[in-house]
Amino acid sequence: MFLRLEVGGDFCLGIRFPLSALEITSVDERSNGIIMRTMISHNTHIFLTAVTLLLLNVSLATAQQMILIPAGSFDMGDRIDEIKKSEQPQHTVYLDAYYIDVHEITNAEYVTFLNDVGNHVSSNGITWIDISSEGALIELTEVEEEEEEEIYQVTPGFENHPVVKVSWYGAAVYAQWAGKRLPTEAEWEKAARGGRINNRYPWGDRITYDHANYRGTGGGDYWETTSPVGSFPPNDYGLYDVAGNVWEWCIDQWDMDFYQTSPLTNPVSGGWISFVENSLFEEVDENENRVFRSGSWLNSLDSLRVANRENDLPTSMHFDLGFRCAKTASQ
Repeated sequence: MFLRLEVGGDFCLGIRFPLSALEITSVDERSNGIIMRTMISHNTHIFLTAVTLLLLNVSLATAQQMILIPAGSFDMGDRIDEIKKSEQPQHTVYLDAYYIDVHEITNAEYVTFLNDVGNHVSSNGITWIDISSEGALIELTEVEEEEEEEIYQVTPGFENHPVVKVSWYGAAVYAQWAGKRLPTEAEWEKAARGGRINNRYPWGDRITYDHANYRGTGGGDYWETTSPVGSFPPNDYGLYDVAGNVWEWCIDQWDMDFYQTSPLTNPVSGGWISFVENSLFEEVDENENRVFRSGSWLNSLDSLRVANRENDLPTSMHFDLGFRCAKTASQ
């Protein structure tokens, strides 16, 4: 359901209700530009004036803001021949404008989704998130006041850490629930580069523990595993943790040689997954690997390069693998 409110004639507000989440979009008619998209869990109180949008009492999780990445071209892949052949050749691609989450989806945000849908396994038996193995940060617990009732809860202290041990399917179904989708591999890399050209890392050609959470500790990195989202400086687009912390799932099917035949406009390996938005994403072949990006707290510096590409089966669930969401700007 979508509701459009006009306030004062030159300002309007659109509110969409995807299940238990609200998506707030403020639009300044004078500049014909969308200012902000923010995902907010339910039970949020909203105060409106002609020029302000004040969000109060956000429950369970930090408001999830998205950044608009403008339409345009960028150089995708690595310019250094000695790097992985899957990153060659470097090529220029054009992307339409899109939104991408400021930070990785947190445990608190994912628990809100789980408690809304009431399951962590699909109707045909595909596991969305591993809650039973050692190191799982989300568990199903009984409610003491209610007989035979269980809820999903986050291990205390890890609410604002990125969700991990989530499969590609689990990431895709969350994104759909939130009214979004997973980013394409090209969208992810353009966003991670932050508008810079030929940079190896989001902030330039060097990286230290003051920039990101990767293997070991030092500088600003105090964490042996995941760190709370937003613990390190953002890139030039204002995005956090696009290097390190956790790997991030993308829509694309893995193809080592994709860059040799990639379309030059809005490329996505395996074809655009419109069926994610049509609730048919489980038709994705579980034997065909999917792409993830970013590097993690477990990896060395080479894995944190913005051009680095990795992959695994869409059913895979690792303790350093999470995701963030994207959304087409025209939607």
